[in-house]
Amino acid sequence: MALLLTPIANHRAASAASDPRQITIDVYVINVENVDQQTGSYNVDMYLSFAWSGNWSATSNNASAPAFPSHFDLTNGQINQMSLIYSEQNVSGTGYNYLEYRIGAVIYDPFNFQRFPLDKQKLSIDIEDSFYDNTTLVYVADSNIVLDPAIKVSGWTIQRDTVQLSTSNHIYNSSFAYPGVPQNSQYAYSRASFSFSMARPITTSVLELALPTIVLAALAMISFRIKMDSFDSRLEVGVISIFAAVAFLVNLDSSIPAGYFTLGDEIMLIAFAVLLYSIAITVWFHRYDPQRLPRFATQIDRASFAVIPIIVLILVSLVIVF
Repeated sequence: MALLLTPIANHRAASAASDPRQITIDVYVINVENVDQQTGSYNVDMYLSFAWSGNWSATSNNASAPAFPSHFDLTNGQINQMSLIYSEQNVSGTGYNYLEYRIGAVIYDPFNFQRFPLDKQKLSIDIEDSFYDNTTLVYVADSNIVLDPAIKVSGWTIQRDTVQLSTSNHIYNSSFAYPGVPQNSQYAYSRASFSFSMARPITTSVLELALPTIVLAALAMISFRIKMDSFDSRLEVGVISIFAAVAFLVNLDSSIPAGYFTLGDEIMLIAFAVLLYSIAITVWFHRYDPQRLPRFATQIDRASFAVIPIIVLILVSLVIVF
């Protein structure tokens, strides 16, 4: 915030005699790239436009003075490149002024991976004036907000019906160490938030998650078709399956930050439970003489082979739905 460099008293003095100036704001994103899931950052290329009536600047109508809404900043990102594309005072005699910038920026907006790999992510760009608080300047969202039709994000499907631009007041509970200002001071700044959502391709995500789960469950089922007296073979299938499940889980979670218990983890827990069950049954009946196995041992194998796939299907469906 450039507020630290700005005399706070001047903010309110500029609008003491009038209502806050309404600034119509429009955001048009033309490119999103370098989406980094680990850091929750991405690069945007966009046009940012302002329209307002009245004086060109806060104190005069001199076109050489800084334009009224030109002190903006991105509160959740860093502007790397910015150029003024167009400016016009008193557009066609309407009394409205206009500014248009092209901006390249890095946005930091951590993702939520609880539904990974079937997750949907919301990308936001927060814009706020760094000089005037909401007693002087208030953003008003333009009614026609769209994304450029050419935008594509590798590995994601953009949900264009989620595009929105909203405005709110952001409260700062600080005096920013300005001399003579009470420590419990509050300052509210008008903030415009542009956002849209994107989701991973459903077919790819389902295959990525379901196929290994089906393979692991099938391996567990194979062990139930091996005779009880073939202890080594049954145990080998179970142990190999456990190692394969661990390798798959590590690979699945390697693309996202640590610390999340994801949808993928929940489904893999089901697969681990089935594999451990098959190993437990094998070890339990190994204590019997292979020639004197209980009569119900074969019945357990048959029942497990028939029932476990149904249980797995139900549990996985519940996890995905809820």
